[in-house]
Amino acid sequence: MGLFDKLRGKQKDNDDILAIIRRDALLSEKVGALCNIDVYPSLQPPFAQVKPSIPGMAFGKDGGGGEYIFLEDGSIGYLGAEGECGRVAETLRDVFELELNCAYSWYNYAERKYMDSPEMLARDVLKYEVEGKEQFADAYGDELPDYDTLRNEIAKALNLKISNDVSKDILPTLFKSATREPLFFFIDDDGERSTEVMK
Repeated sequence: MGLFDKLRGKQKDNDDILAIIRRDALLSEKVGALCNIDVYPSLQPPFAQVKPSIPGMAFGKDGGGGEYIFLEDGSIGYLGAEGECGRVAETLRDVFELELNCAYSWYNYAERKYMDSPEMLARDVLKYEVEGKEQFADAYGDELPDYDTLRNEIAKALNLKISNDVSKDILPTLFKSATREPLFFFIDDDGERSTEVMK
């Protein structure tokens, strides 16, 4: 059995979230807008021509050109357009709940200082999440429902959890996944290792 087949099997174990999105063009558009993940029609090799520490297949990309990768061990990796790389979730459901609940983008919270200071994280989440919702409204205006309405629609369609406290319910999962062994990284042609997602 090849890597692609193994990954496709694990995809079924993650409640067929990708299949649901792929079947519904409007839902796919909404997920792309709110969760910043444009799901590929099928799994494909990562765009980067580099050697990964854990093999995997890409299932989608974000607006900045980064890719989400379904890793061989069942977890989810991220490879940014500028070479930053790391595991960001243990399951497909986790990564979509991470994106669904972080209006300000999970990547802005991927800092080790937040792991060491839950108080700082809680304070910054209060400020940044308001800013993220304002940015969403500025970007989409009347084209889409407001942030909270759209989030509820996506959560219902994909059976995802909406958190009332991102700093306690959602981001600790990111921190745990991003820092656990074995780390997910890439080695380029010059033998250089990618920058970790957790700054």
